[in-house]
Amino acid sequence: MLKQILLIWLYFSALPLFGQSLIDIKYYSVQDGLSQKNIQNFIQDDNGYIWMATWNGLERFDGYSFTNYKTYPESDVRITNHRFTNIEKSSLNNIWCQTYDKHCYLFNTRTYQYEDPFLFNKGGRTQLKNCMYCVKG
Repeated sequence: MLKQILLIWLYFSALPLFGQSLIDIKYYSVQDGLSQKNIQNFIQDDNGYIWMATWNGLERFDGYSFTNYKTYPESDVRITNHRFTNIEKSSLNNIWCQTYDKHCYLFNTRTYQYEDPFLFNKGGRTQLKNCMYCVKG
C-alpha cells in the first residue's frame, strides 16, 4: 500500500515538469526594427547572421538588431526594384538576390555592396538560367 501511494505521489509531482516548453519563440515586427513585414525567405550565413529577402531590400539580423541593405543613387550598382523574392548563400558566404522583376544580384557580405554579375552581358539579365543560385528547378 505504501509503495502504491509513493508511486502515485511521484507520478503527480512529475507532471508539471512535462508541461514546460523546450523552445523559446520570439516574434519580431516593424516595431522591433524590421524594415518590412513581408519576408519572402531567409537563410543563415556561416557567421550566424540571419538574412531575409523582404519587399524593402535585403535585411540582416544579428540576434539583437536589424540592418537593411539597399542601393542609393551614389551606389556603383543601382537596383531599381528592392522587392526581393529569393536569396541564396554562395559558396564564398555572399548572397545571391533575386528581385521581383527577375533580376539577379550578388551581395558581397565583406564590403556590404551589391554586385551585378551580368554587368557586361545585359541581355543575360533576363535569362536567369545563367544564374543558378537565383532560379531553382
